[in-house]
Amino acid sequence: MPSCRPPAKIDGMIALDCAYSNHPISYDVAMDIMDNIVHEIITQNRTNTIWFLEHHPVYTAGLNALPLDLIAPVFPVYKTDRGGKYTYHGPGQRVVYIMVDLKQIYHTPDIRDFIVRLESAVIDTLMAFEVQASTQEGMIGIWATHMGQQRKLAAIGMRVKKWVTYHGIAINIAPNLSHYSGIIPCGIHDTPMTSLEEMGCYVPMKQFDDAFIQRFQKAFEFEISSKYEIKGSCS
Repeated sequence: MPSCRPPAKIDGMIALDCAYSNHPISYDVAMDIMDNIVHEIITQNRTNTIWFLEHHPVYTAGLNALPLDLIAPVFPVYKTDRGGKYTYHGPGQRVVYIMVDLKQIYHTPDIRDFIVRLESAVIDTLMAFEVQASTQEGMIGIWATHMGQQRKLAAIGMRVKKWVTYHGIAINIAPNLSHYSGIIPCGIHDTPMTSLEEMGCYVPMKQFDDAFIQRFQKAFEFEISSKYEIKGSCS
């Protein structure tokens, strides 16, 4: 686990801890852990942190979620303080929570630029697996063409507290896509979700993680200071 006096810089680069969970984490437990990490970053007692995990099946409602977009709540439903509307999390989907101090990246914190660079890091990662993806004007997230139709491959929902980011991204590696049928994902009608598996791209989670962290580091000039496992406690 990170020390109580974390380094801010490593050889001129911004220090970043990389956390992993090897087993699915319940959404409510993950939120408690994330809140604790954010508080410690704000109080300068923890290094910037990126956390790779999966959740047990769950629907989450962002600040702009509409009641009509919840069609059949066959899984637990949680209200969150992230942006966006309803989405699904579950096994086979890589969730990446990103908790970093924007003041260490920008002279004047710029969340819009942060999102743009984050989207580019995801797109570049997918290109490493020969998957052509892009953003769509006026919508946050990552899209890819499958069976002649634009489908959403990754969702982004962020929040900022005292210039520290939290929540993050969810990339569909190989989830059960039928689990999205209980909601209108992201409030977008008539646009199905897709996954790397559905597109014929079979990528192990660790391989995806390694590819993404390289591009995330490059996008924001981070240097990994430590790697550790989060097993599900708030310690």
